[in-house]
Amino acid sequence: MSASGYQTYRSADVDEAVELASRVLSYDHRVTPVRAGAPFAWEVSGFALGSVRLARMSYGGRVDVEMQSHSDAYGISAPSAGLLNVRTGRREVTATPEFAAVRGPDLESAISGFEQPDDRLTMVRIDRRTLERELGRIINDEVTAPIDFAPLLDLRTGRAAEWWQLVQTLYRSGGSPDGLAGNPLVSAHVAGLLTTGLLLATEHRYRAALEQDAAPAMPAVIRRAMDFIDENAGLPITVTDVAAAVGASARTLQRGFREHAGSSTLAYLARVRLENAHQELRRSGPETATVAAIAARWGFSNLGRFAARYRTVYGVLPGEALRQP
Repeated sequence: MSASGYQTYRSADVDEAVELASRVLSYDHRVTPVRAGAPFAWEVSGFALGSVRLARMSYGGRVDVEMQSHSDAYGISAPSAGLLNVRTGRREVTATPEFAAVRGPDLESAISGFEQPDDRLTMVRIDRRTLERELGRIINDEVTAPIDFAPLLDLRTGRAAEWWQLVQTLYRSGGSPDGLAGNPLVSAHVAGLLTTGLLLATEHRYRAALEQDAAPAMPAVIRRAMDFIDENAGLPITVTDVAAAVGASARTLQRGFREHAGSSTLAYLARVRLENAHQELRRSGPETATVAAIAARWGFSNLGRFAARYRTVYGVLPGEALRQP
């Protein structure tokens, strides 16, 4: 079997390419060919490995790409040939086959390049909650702000080179009918390897803490349970549903969550739902949404309790978050 949701799209139409790319990569962006009338031959292939998404894309000619800010993922990308000028927030770097650009959440970015028609951009997109949760588990502390990765990742030597080679191997495996990346028994472990490997391969302010003795490895069943909750928090799931989905007893989950997440399974579910409600409030406005509707969508039936808990965690009432620009 090929990896989960493996997709390949091609198009000679810019608008169609943007729409299709959004399906594979899950972000909003705009593409502008630099040379009017030049051939446009866009292609993308990609798939998901749990909380990690791998993709490879080409345009067949020089383009400018503008990507809107997003709050739910980190991105790492490098071309197969040539140079790409990458601006993320106020920082500008040049990505090459030997240096990957690293993009954090909540930042707009722009890419200019693809001078060589056969240039292909390899991209890795890692769920923000999963990456920060793994970092917090290892350092035994809560991560409350985006990880400040260095803007470039040197792929020539050391851990970064090993990590990038793993990305390339998994991409090839994901498109193969018999590839290991497509086996659900393997994909969750591989996603964890990519996530932890990135933390160990890049420069950021937590590196020193990571090099100290790590916390006990999180059992695969607990990791799968967390992924299931993250992906289904908008549904009326219960702890029993989570246990059934990962093939464990509710008692096993309770013990594992308390040891590795510092809370009960139900408390973790509530925390994920609150974070999703928070992100939706930030993206919405009072002219198109209400606090009650968003709270209900994420399983909070008592609006007063929702508002009180929201204020405790985020410091403002949900109505204030909805009105903020």
